Amino acid sequence: MYTREQINSIKTNNNKRLYQQCFHNLMIEAEKNNTLTLAEESFLCSVIKILRRNGSMEYAYKLKDLAYCNNYRFRSTYLLYFLDLNGYKETSDAFGKITPQKKDEDISYLNLEYKSWLQTIKGKQNENNLIGYISNETGKQLKELRKFCKRTFTGHRYHNYLEKSIILHGKYIHQIINEYYQEQKFSEQKIIIDKKTIIINAYTYVHILYRHYSKAIKQHQNKSYHFDSSIDYQNLPSQLYKVLQCYKSNITSLNDDYIYFKLNNTNYALWFKKQTRYLKGGVKEDYLRLETFYPISFKSDYDRIASMKLLKTSCGYNFYKK
Repeated sequence: MYTREQINSIKTNNNKRLYQQCFHNLMIEAEKNNTLTLAEESFLCSVIKILRRNGSMEYAYKLKDLAYCNNYRFRSTYLLYFLDLNGYKETSDAFGKITPQKKDEDISYLNLEYKSWLQTIKGKQNENNLIGYISNETGKQLKELRKFCKRTFTGHRYHNYLEKSIILHGKYIHQIINEYYQEQKFSEQKIIIDKKTIIINAYTYVHILYRHYSKAIKQHQNKSYHFDSSIDYQNLPSQLYKVLQCYKSNITSLNDDYIYFKLNNTNYALWFKKQTRYLKGGVKEDYLRLETFYPISFKSDYDRIASMKLLKTSCGYNFYKK
């Protein structure tokens, strides 16, 4: 009914009539048990969350009683506590300090979500879909965590805490990526450069968000993290596709392993991995999957670009070329 772009426009343009109409329409659909997108759920439930009963201070609804607010409840609760999943610190939301009773309820809820999500992704690591990609990446992260804890003699309790943090973050990433693809007419983006096919899909998105946008929960990793406001992680595949389009318009040759580029005085790397798949009719396709994307910080990356020249373009991205 509403796209994420339309909802964001309604929220930012401060049009009261459109705002109320959007809420009213989505409320009708939700009460009919019609499926809403994650963007629609988020808008609807963010309004429901603050509604009061008959002008009093009593809340009109409880999110936990509304099935169509389950996703929103998880995301909003997780973002409130992701740095303190045990609830030891003082926590506040938009309405002020959260009471100990409410905090205990929230922490218990997140513990249940952790256990439920762990069962959801269990044994799915080989599935060629979003759940499979999340399961596979979560398994890799947990394996690295076990090595880290063993190497640093980390205690059992803290190990369990970090494990819970990784798993809940996986569920959060699943929602971010699922919301993005609900808005698209494609499940992957394809571009041919130098007669080589490059694919961007949900695997790419999962890998990048888990590995390079998760510093706060990744004490066990030595990775590059980026928070450049010009990089829109909620639309990351489309932005990376624009990078490749810009590259194709300016450079004819392509390294099978990487592309280095500069944006807003920051140097970034795109890395590819050779893959093979069989399409309908048994047609074999060799392609490069966009594997990861990060701001460079390692000596090996700087050594590579030191021998390259920076090619300036008119499409916003400047590329390093041999």
